[in-house]
Amino acid sequence: MQVRGAGHRPCLMGIHVRGPWIRVPMSLWLLLPCIVMLHAGRAENSPRRADFFIVERAGALRIYDHYQQPVRDPGLQGILPFTPFRITAWQSMMGDGLTSSSTVELHGRRFFLLRDPETRLLVGEHSAGYTLTVRDAEILDDTLLVTAPRGVELLAPGRGSAIRLTRGDRLILLFRWQGKTYGYTDRAGGSFGWISLPAGAARTSRSAIPGSAGTGASPPAEIISRIRGPVDELNSTLRRLYTFLDAESGIRRQPPQWSVEPEGRSLFCLLRSELPAATYAESSAQLAKRIEGRLLGTGYNVRHQPGRIEIQP
Repeated sequence: MQVRGAGHRPCLMGIHVRGPWIRVPMSLWLLLPCIVMLHAGRAENSPRRADFFIVERAGALRIYDHYQQPVRDPGLQGILPFTPFRITAWQSMMGDGLTSSSTVELHGRRFFLLRDPETRLLVGEHSAGYTLTVRDAEILDDTLLVTAPRGVELLAPGRGSAIRLTRGDRLILLFRWQGKTYGYTDRAGGSFGWISLPAGAARTSRSAIPGSAGTGASPPAEIISRIRGPVDELNSTLRRLYTFLDAESGIRRQPPQWSVEPEGRSLFCLLRSELPAATYAESSAQLAKRIEGRLLGTGYNVRHQPGRIEIQP
C-alpha cells in the first residue's frame, strides 16, 4: 500500500529523507547542534557572500554598539559617509525583547540599527540621505595599488562627485555586486564609492592591510578576513536551515549566529543562541579548528571553549 506523501524528499545537510514527511518539531530542533558540528568541520567551496546597507548620513540613524549603548558620534566609530554596513540579521530584537533592529557589522564590530515596527524602515532613514540595500554581494577584502598613469576614479554612490586616485594610492576592494565593485580609499580622510578598474590599472598590494578602513586599528583586515570566511559560511547555512525548520515546525526561532569582534590586538568569535553554549561544545571546537587552519603561518593562536573562540597574536 502506498502511503500518501511517501517518496524521496529533499536533501538536508547531506541526509536524504525517505517515506512520509512527518512534522517532528522537537526532533528537528534537537538535531541542530549535530548539524552545526557537521557544517563547521567541512571545507569551504564557494565564494563568501553577504548583504550590505549603504547609508550617506549614518548619524541620522539610531545606532547602538555591541553593549547596546547609543552611539552618540558615529564618526568616532569610523562610520563615514556612504559606509557599507554588513548585515548579519535584517530583523532582530534588542536585549529587552521588544525593540526591533537590524544587526550589522562594521570594522569587525557589531552594531544595532533600530527599526520602526510600523513602517519597517530604519529609525531616521528618511533623514539619512542616500541609502542602498545590497543583497548577496561577493566579498572581496582585497587591497590594490593604483598603477595607471592617469589614475582611477572612486565614484560616490547616488551622486556625480568622484575622487581621482593617482599612481601609488591604495585602494581597498570590499565587495562586488551586479558587476560593480565597491571600495574604500584613505585619501582625503577616507572615502567609500564605486570603482572602475580598467585592465592593468592596479596591482595587488602585499603590504599589511589595515584592520578598519581609515582607523588604522589592529588586528589587520587580512586576519579578520581569514577568520570571517568559515564564520560567514556557517552563519549563512544556519539561517537557511532555520528558515526550513520554521516552515516545518510552525515555530519561529532566532538562528544561532557567530560574530567576529576585535578587542585590542585580539579577536573573539562569540555565539549567540537560544540554547546553552555547552550544547555547541563540539561544533565550537570544529569551527576553531577551521579558523586555526586559515591562520597557519600568521603567528596567531586560537583557543576555544563552548560558544567562544579567542584569537591572539
